[in-house]
Amino acid sequence: MNNHFTVLVVGDYPQQLLDKYDSSKKVEKYIKYHYSDAKKLHSNAIMTLETILKSPKDFGINKDFQIDLLKEEIENLRSINDLKYYNQLTQDLIIDENGDAWTTKNPDGKWVKANIGKEFAMPLILKNGDKTFQAKVKDVDWNIIHMNNTQKYDIVWQMIKEGKKPENETEKIMYNNMKNYTEYFNSFSSKEEYIIHNCAFWTYAFLNDKGWCDMDDSKSQKEWISTFFDRFIKKLSDNDTITIYECFKE
Repeated sequence: MNNHFTVLVVGDYPQQLLDKYDSSKKVEKYIKYHYSDAKKLHSNAIMTLETILKSPKDFGINKDFQIDLLKEEIENLRSINDLKYYNQLTQDLIIDENGDAWTTKNPDGKWVKANIGKEFAMPLILKNGDKTFQAKVKDVDWNIIHMNNTQKYDIVWQMIKEGKKPENETEKIMYNNMKNYTEYFNSFSSKEEYIIHNCAFWTYAFLNDKGWCDMDDSKSQKEWISTFFDRFIKKLSDNDTITIYECFKE
C-alpha cells in the first residue's frame, strides 16, 4: 500500500468525523505495550507475516521480490529473541521502571494529512455529468462509476487467458498493453473476479458516525473491493452526504 489512500466519509460534517483519526493529535499518556507481553507480541508479528506468506496474492503481493522480502523479514524476526524485538518495537516510546512502553500518540490515528479529493482520488460523477468529491447519494450516477465498462475487461480477459484473437485495432491495442502481465491475471481466480476488481467503485476506507473501517480490516484486498458497494453504498440513504478525502500516512 502506498502512503496515500482514499476515504469515503458519510455525514454533513465530514471533517469533524475525520479529525478523530488525525495521527498528529496528542492524547493523555497511556501504555501502548506491556513488557510482560514481549513474547506474545513477537510471536504475533511472526504469525501475521506467515499468514500473508501463505496467500500473498490475497494481500496484493504478486511479485517475486515482494515475497522474497517477506521471507527475509520473517527470518529476521525469527533470528532475534523476544527482548530484542520488544526493544525495537518500543524504541521511540517512553519506557517506565517496569519496562512498559508509554505514548501520547493518538491510538486511533490513521493519517497525518487529509484533504477533500483533488490530486489522486477519483471523483464522483453526478447525474448531470458534473464531477465532484462531495454530493448527496441520490445525485450520483452510480451506473457510471460502479461496474461500468465491464465489456472491455471481459474482452481483455478472453484475449489474455482464453486465447481470443484481437478482432479490431482497439482490441489489438488492449492486447498489446496487457499481454506481458500474465502474473497479474493469474492472481485472479476467475474472469468475474478480475472484472469486478477493475470496475467496482471503492475507496480504501469508509467512515461514518459509527466509526472507521478500512481494507486492512478485510480478509483480502480483493474481498474489500468486491464487497465494498453492497456493504457500504447500498445501505446509504438518498439524502446522505458523501465526501471523498485523500489522506497520507506517516
